[in-house]
Amino acid sequence: MGLDGTISPVLGNLSSLRYLVLAGNYLTGTIPSQLGQLRNLWMLRLDNNQLQGTVPPGLSACRSLYYLALSYNQLHGSIPPELSLLKSLKYLYIGANSLTEYGLGGSVSTKGDVYSYGILILEMVTRKRPNDDMFVGDLNLQKWVRLAFPDRLTDIIDSELLNEVNENMEDDRCLLSFIHIGLLCTAESPSERPSIRDVAKTLGSLKPSSMGGAASSMLTATISELLKTNPTGTLAPDSQSSTF
Repeated sequence: MGLDGTISPVLGNLSSLRYLVLAGNYLTGTIPSQLGQLRNLWMLRLDNNQLQGTVPPGLSACRSLYYLALSYNQLHGSIPPELSLLKSLKYLYIGANSLTEYGLGGSVSTKGDVYSYGILILEMVTRKRPNDDMFVGDLNLQKWVRLAFPDRLTDIIDSELLNEVNENMEDDRCLLSFIHIGLLCTAESPSERPSIRDVAKTLGSLKPSSMGGAASSMLTATISELLKTNPTGTLAPDSQSSTF
């Protein structure tokens, strides 16, 4: 049984809050504009609820906002231009709402969903976050992994996962394909990224049931998350089909 009712405006008083995850519940009502008071907020997940109304422009005051998920609600209107120009915002999920064609600035695009799945994959494999202290200058998570792929993966794969995979050659091949998908999804140009449909199809072909322990759990969880937030396997109208 998940949470129901409305989102309390009082949450806006939690000034030091960095992560607010209310996804996958039965929340109704509107998104409180008071959430814009969360100046240190890094991640806001309100997806998979029953929220209505418009996206409040006040969210643009969250100057540290990096990840915003609003998919699978009943929101309408357009993304406020103040929010779309927020320089810190890198990942934006808006699928399955009645939000119109919107003006997105900076690096936010209509392929933000598939990009975010790629980041999720790379996070799971490396156990590193995009905001990890090691990523400075022009070095980011995906570039770090790309530099090691495919010959120096032992330098970046989480040690616990690596120990398990090394015991099974089939797992090793699956993990290599898994990382490859993550890198394709995080291609710098949105036009070079695969569609969600292709990602789901390719992940499914890796057959996690043939993998053991942590490797199986990791792949199964990723497929589950992908299909939960995009059950139809579709993306924005401008997405292009591609093959791996």
